[in-house]
Amino acid sequence: MKIITAPRQNLEKQASEIIEKEITILLNKQPFLVLGIVGGTSVSAILKNLRNKQISWNKIHFFMIDERRVPIKNNKSNFKLANDSLFEYLLKTKKINPRNIHPYDYTKPIENYKSELKEYGGKFNIILLSSGEDSHVAGLFPNLTIKNKEENFIVFDNSPKPPKKRMSASRKLLEKSQVALLLFFGEGKQKAFKNFKRKNLLTNQCPTKLVNKISKSYILTDIPF
Repeated sequence: MKIITAPRQNLEKQASEIIEKEITILLNKQPFLVLGIVGGTSVSAILKNLRNKQISWNKIHFFMIDERRVPIKNNKSNFKLANDSLFEYLLKTKKINPRNIHPYDYTKPIENYKSELKEYGGKFNIILLSSGEDSHVAGLFPNLTIKNKEENFIVFDNSPKPPKKRMSASRKLLEKSQVALLLFFGEGKQKAFKNFKRKNLLTNQCPTKLVNKISKSYILTDIPF
């Protein structure tokens, strides 16, 4: 695990460079990879920075790590944020095939999304995560959905943070990833970052700690420590 501290704008640039580097490393060993992304304002600039990176985009498959159960064009949709930040650009410039972008359709059974991921290896290779103020990551909330034993994606309607109806990759699914980037951006994440560093807290109490199970992880924060 590597912890990187810097001003946020610098971290957003570094994160995109790390993703580019790790994609290159993995594509030297395998024909394609799955890049999982979350929603939230913390990831938007990173996705925009990826636009002009030297990446073989047609070897990348994008899946959502978490999503609100709303239409993908809804302003609350995590996919819409990713689309506005990166996907739309890649499609317009013909750098990626539309079939490489995999939105979650809340009107269909979650088994469909599970099967879709299974077609591409059944796991994420690289995940871009951001911590919530309560240490939740993706749709995995402390002492709630983080405890779910599902091997794949989960759906639930009791999110402590609105909207209540959501989809998320499970803890077990995220822990299968090869590379993780975890963001702690802004003063509101100070407590979450402090909890992440506390050795006496379990992952059920502090879901961000799941990255400790991933062989290569980068923690990026603008919070001094």
